Order: sequence, then structure tokens, then C-alpha cells
Amino acid sequence: SNTFYTARPNDTLRRFGRSKQKRNDCPLVSLALLLDGAGFPRSCEILPGNISEPGTLQDAMGRLEAVCEDSSAKPTVIMDAGIATEENLTWLRQQHYNWICVSREGKPQPPEGVAELTLTTSAGQQVQAWKLASKDDEARLYAVSAGKKITANAILKKNRQQFEAALQHLHDGLSKPGFLKNYDRVQQSIGRIMQRYPKVSRQYDVRVTKDATTKGSATRGVGTKASTVTFSRKQQYDDAAAGVGSYVLRTSHSDWNLERILRAYWRLTEIEATFRSLKSELGLRPIWHSKDSRISSHLFITVLAYHGVHLIRTRLKAQGINLSWQSIRTRMRSWVRITTTVRQVNGALLVNRQDVRPLAKVTMISRAAGVEPRIHRRRSRVAK
Repeated sequence: SNTFYTARPNDTLRRFGRSKQKRNDCPLVSLALLLDGAGFPRSCEILPGNISEPGTLQDAMGRLEAVCEDSSAKPTVIMDAGIATEENLTWLRQQHYNWICVSREGKPQPPEGVAELTLTTSAGQQVQAWKLASKDDEARLYAVSAGKKITANAILKKNRQQFEAALQHLHDGLSKPGFLKNYDRVQQSIGRIMQRYPKVSRQYDVRVTKDATTKGSATRGVGTKASTVTFSRKQQYDDAAAGVGSYVLRTSHSDWNLERILRAYWRLTEIEATFRSLKSELGLRPIWHSKDSRISSHLFITVLAYHGVHLIRTRLKAQGINLSWQSIRTRMRSWVRITTTVRQVNGALLVNRQDVRPLAKVTMISRAAGVEPRIHRRRSRVAK
């Protein structure tokens, strides 16, 4: 992951790159994590903001081998789409590593018929899976997540509405005084709209018609006005809706069944969800420090916090509590400590500090995490 820095770039860490927060005006700093099968970090590194994610895999695996030199078994590498390039997959095959990743290729059409496997995640969401034809000694499966489909449909619907509304606003302005009418400038405005919504703009065919009553260059339309802005939906419109909430997994474990592949990959998605929560709650973005040593320390705090959070979640899962970190925080929010200060007649302060009585769900989570809930009470007097 990366975070933007609100200052000038330098030659070591702060460099311009692709910002996931769309802050291309700010230099970036990257944080790389390597985690074991239980989800705990085994290695972390602070990298320059313009680092290429695929280029970090081989070096990271080399350092992992140095840490695990006593182990003879090769681990299974689970990667996100940003690292799973064909070059890296070829290198993993040559080094005799097994791997699981999301396909970077275009998604095929949803398979026909009843799903071969239906699972329910810890969050209560249903996932259906189909086995696809094997290719190059690797297994492939097509999965559709109900929860992901609802979220993706909402985002897709919103982007389509905004895109169509922007084009309709441009068309309505052609018949109103004070609005954009020049043919070339209308075309430029449409180009900016399509850049603003790149994922949905390819699903539409947009046309601009010249006003036949105006004069201008027949080739460039200089001096001419636009009369209409129209759009129609392409075949990609229906194809995009059909593939919403789906993804294709690839793995070298051709002998594994669908459930084992899915559950192995879901470890990565759980880790990403927890880490996203930490990044927002700890204020990882943006960074305000001016020295590289302080920037590295700021990012390392997030790694330490992740250790604590993942330990708590691991203990809860052992007790059958499969809650996200955000859900845990929401349930524990009611357990607070109240401090009451009263000034007496003689001027002294009477301070009373007391915990509220925890709810049943708070007590259950606390005990599952290894902490016995107790009600703290303390009274003190401060002299005048």
C-alpha cells in the first residue's frame, strides 16, 4: 500500500507514483508486508512511492527463504492482482512455489447451470463457484460473491447515472443561453467526462451532431455549433452487469478442490480488510513528517498495531467469533470509563473515575480475547 506526503519529493522515499487516493499532486511512500499462513507479518519494508509492485516479489521471497531456512516445505504464495504478473508466475514455477492469485485477464461470461459449490463466509455472505477448464497445468475457478455483487452493483449504478446525467446536462445546455455550444468544445467536454468515468464510458456510444444552420470548417467544425449530444448503450453495458461481483482465481494447486482454493484465498481478503481499517483509524494517510526516519517510524506503527489487532481476532476466531475489526470496535464502543470532577466547598476537587458495567456481548468478546472484564473504581481528593 502507499500513502501520500504533503510536501516536496526527495531522492529516497518520497517520490511521485500512482496514488490510490487520486493525490497525484503529492509524493508517495509505500509499505510492503509479507505475511504467513496465520496472517501475522513475517517481514515488512518501507519503499519509495514509485516502486513497481510486481518487481518486489522476487526480493521478498528471497528474504523469506533466509528467515525460514530451516523449513524444507515450500509455502503457497497468495497474491493480489497487482503482483500476479505472468513474469512473476513463471518465476514462482521455476522456483517450485505453489501459488494462488486473481486473474488479471478479462473475466469470461458467467458459467451456465447450477454452481458446483456454494459457501457462506464468516460475514454471512454467500459465494458460488464453478470450475473452469484448466490451462497450462493450473486450475481455474469462477466465483460470484453475493455481498461483493451488491456493493459493485451500487457503485456501477451510481457511476452510470452520473455519466448519463453529465451527458444530458451537456445536451440540455445546447438550447439554453450562456451554455457551451461550440462543436469542438463540446467534444472536449465529452472527452473530460469519459476520463472522469473510465469504467462506464466504454459501455456507451456517444455522438455529437453539428447544427446544419451554422457555417464552419467541414473537417474540424471550427465556428460551428453542436445541435445534439446523444448516447446509446453498447453490448458491454449488459456484459458488465452480468459479471458484477465475480472474479476468476488461478492456482498451481491443480489437485485442490474448489472449497480449499477459495478458503485459502479468503485469508488474503480478510487481511486486506483489517489493514484498510487500521490505515484509516491510525491516521496513516497523509504523513506530515519531514524526515525519512520519522516517516518510516510512522508507517511501522501501523505494522505493530496490525500485530495486536490480528492477535485479538485470532483469539476470537478460536472461540467461534468471526467478526471484522470494525464490528469488534462497534460492539466494544459502549464499554467506557467516566471521570466525574466535583469542587467541594473548601475548594478541594473530588475526582471519581469508574467504568460502566459491560454489556453481555462486550463481556463475551473481552473474555474470548483473554481479558477478564472488571469494573474499575477510583476516588481521589485533590487539595486546594
